[in-house]
Amino acid sequence: MDRTARDLMTENPMTIDEKGKLRDAAEMLSTLTIRHLPVTRGNIVVGMLSDRDLNGAIWTEGSLDTDQWRRPASSAMNTAIVSATPDATLQEVADLMLENHIGAVPVIDESNEELLGIVSYVDILRALRDATE
Repeated sequence: MDRTARDLMTENPMTIDEKGKLRDAAEMLSTLTIRHLPVTRGNIVVGMLSDRDLNGAIWTEGSLDTDQWRRPASSAMNTAIVSATPDATLQEVADLMLENHIGAVPVIDESNEELLGIVSYVDILRALRDATE
């Protein structure tokens, strides 16, 4: 049986509100040792913020720009959201990530567009490892 996004995803992932500060996003990414953070308005994903997006936003000409910490998460997020449905297969999710050069996809409920979970490349690798045991 094919595994689905529902099987692979981290349910109720940590998120940051679009008005949340970049400093808070950095603390979440660091504390939770994650690389991708859905940016939300309520429970609707409006963007994704990766550790790379964050680094690009807070470094100016090779030095840390602490003034940038006060900017909202929405200022650095990627708004081209690539998402999966809960029933998407492992292969479909992996294809989305490869085609779009991304490391994680939010899993969205089709009926109300709410965030259900997130699948990262680590989840894909874990599923592949488990399948070979």
